[in-house]
Order: sequence, then C-alpha cells, then structure tokens
Amino acid sequence: MARVTGMLLGVALLCGAAPLHAQQRPWNDRWFWGAEGGVQFYETPTTTSAQTAIVVGGHWLITGRRMGLLMSYDQILYDNATSVVSDPTSGTGTRSVQFDNGRYIQADLLAMPLNGPLQVLLGAGLTIHSITDATVQGTFAAPGDQEYSQSLTNDAATRAFFNMLFGFNLMLGTKAAFFAHYEFVPSTKTFLINSEQHNIVAGLRYSFGSRKEDVTTGR
Repeated sequence: MARVTGMLLGVALLCGAAPLHAQQRPWNDRWFWGAEGGVQFYETPTTTSAQTAIVVGGHWLITGRRMGLLMSYDQILYDNATSVVSDPTSGTGTRSVQFDNGRYIQADLLAMPLNGPLQVLLGAGLTIHSITDATVQGTFAAPGDQEYSQSLTNDAATRAFFNMLFGFNLMLGTKAAFFAHYEFVPSTKTFLINSEQHNIVAGLRYSFGSRKEDVTTGR
C-alpha cells in the first residue's frame, strides 16, 4: 500500500511539474503584439541643445528560447523642427528646412537570457528613419531652383542606421507584459538630424499564442 501511495504521489508531482516549468518560461516561443509611446532626443545643425520629439507606434515580437525578433513601426511627432541642406543655388551655400513628422521602421534581433516573469532585452538591428514632410524654406530666383533644393532636401530626409536596444519585459499575468526600451541610433552628417538619437519608449504587449503548434498523430 505504501508503495502504491508513493507511486501515485510521484505521478502527481510530475503532473504538477510541467505547468510549473511552463510558468517559469513565460517568454518561450510566443507571438506578441504591442503598442508603445515615448520620447526621442535629437539635435540638428540649427539647434544648440537637445530637442525632444514624441514617439508613438506598434510592434510585433516573435520569441524563441533565448532569442527574439522585434519588428516595429513608430511615428515621430516633431514641433516645428528645423535643419539645413547644402545647396549651391543659395547665396549662402545652404537652405533652411522645416519638418514636423517622421517615422521609424525597425527590425532588431534580441537576446533574452532570463526565464522568469522579468526578462532583460539586449538587441541590435537596423532602423530606417524617414522625415516625411521636410520642406525647403526661403526665396528662389526661379521655380527650377526651388525644385532642385527640394530634391536635395528629400535626399537628406531618409537614412538607414544600425541601432542598439536595451530594455526589459515584466509579465502581467500569463499573456500581457509591460515593457520599456532605450534605443541608441548613431549620428551621420548627411541626414537632416545630424546627431545621435536617443529613444525611450514604454508600453504594453500581449501574447496571442504560441509560435509553435503541437502536432499529434494517432492510429
């Protein structure tokens, strides 16, 4: 009798261990959809200190055992931001540019080393940053000069960058999570924003299921 009781107890412990193991690995093999908001810090050739823009967007996160793939789209809201472009048709050699809107299209490969409710994120990837409404300012001797200046502005309004990402996830229950990211984008002199960019965003993401489907066969 004692042996049978011990066997039953062992089976019960094994049955309980599987759910416990799953709870300890809440990030494995999931599809997450999320929304974020935050701020971007940047400078242009016409500013003397860091400027702030608002960032809002959404993302898709696919996780494995220790890695993840993050793909996101963010809209950037500037407040009468200004920059300059080099223009040989101008008497000063440059033209002023004004813009209010931009966007990020981003893909990052993430390392996710932890298994508990709190997950650290370390990542790197590619960011395409586009200023969507950059408009050249000033007076022009001929309509053709304005078209040429605007084409130079359009060329300087989109660039691709490598980026780095640091952040964390915190599970809220079994499917929802709060997250916060810091993203670093390096500088370039050929873009309307010529400084390093620092983005801080936070939001919520929700898992709609596993990225793996259990397949069973029977006879």
